[in-house]
Amino acid sequence: RSFLVLWGLTCLASPTFADTIVLKAGGKIENCRIVRETDRLYILRSPLGKMEVPREAVQKLEKKESVFDRYDKKWKRTNKKSAKSLFDLYGWCRERAGLRPEMREIAKKVIAIAPDHTEAREVLGYVRKGAEWEKLPPLSLVLETESKVGAKWIDSIRNKFGTALRDRDDVKLASGSEKLSPLHFCTLDTDVEFSDGRKVEFYGMILSKKSVAVSVHFVASGRLYRKNTYKARVIGKAFKTGNAQDRAMAAAFAGYPDRIHKLLDRILEQRNRAITAYYKKQSGADSAGSTSNEGEPTVTAQLNPR
Repeated sequence: RSFLVLWGLTCLASPTFADTIVLKAGGKIENCRIVRETDRLYILRSPLGKMEVPREAVQKLEKKESVFDRYDKKWKRTNKKSAKSLFDLYGWCRERAGLRPEMREIAKKVIAIAPDHTEAREVLGYVRKGAEWEKLPPLSLVLETESKVGAKWIDSIRNKFGTALRDRDDVKLASGSEKLSPLHFCTLDTDVEFSDGRKVEFYGMILSKKSVAVSVHFVASGRLYRKNTYKARVIGKAFKTGNAQDRAMAAAFAGYPDRIHKLLDRILEQRNRAITAYYKKQSGADSAGSTSNEGEPTVTAQLNPR
């Protein structure tokens, strides 16, 4: 069973309003919603996804308005019979981490009202093929690294990526035995850098003179993706005690899930553009054979082996 427990998490990017869990180890888990409690655990939603936190690790709970609370209010005010109103709510959700399940449900409601709503179809993984819409398979993601530090941490990064993908059905981590099509997989070249961080202060009070910082870089590569165009970086920091590198890595993924999801969104958008262009070329609707943005690889380069 995969779960994430954050000890001593130093949050680097915190929303203004949040449900906050204050940990005994000195950190916080912010912008979350507790969905269930047991004798041993708090089960909660966070921008990273589902998390399970031992009750014994929690010092106190601070009840404030979270992004999930704000969504509930907006949902009540939304006209459920209007495709435009629903897709406006989708746009609001997309700018806020943690609302992936809501986004997909909204898009499904939009196409139930307006079956040819292009944007809603695309976010659900459809492309136009003639007069019909074709549902694409999930994109298979391969995480690779060539650095010694990255090799040490690649399994941990895959696990955290898997947690981030729980709320998505359009991307999955590739299995070792899977046969991959150039159209439906992407490699993320991964690099990890650790460094000594600066002292940690809070309103002038020094909490720790030493800390560990980590920077994790992702760059997409593959036939569809121009090198160094699709990339993202997440960073984290933790007090320099105990397993500080593990905690810094956890902080990096918990602090910036939106960067990971936006990178994946851009990769999927490029795949959709390439396949749509290919279908148009097949049907003769596009004599040029490409609808990609300026600077993107051509359809021929994208879809045909060299």
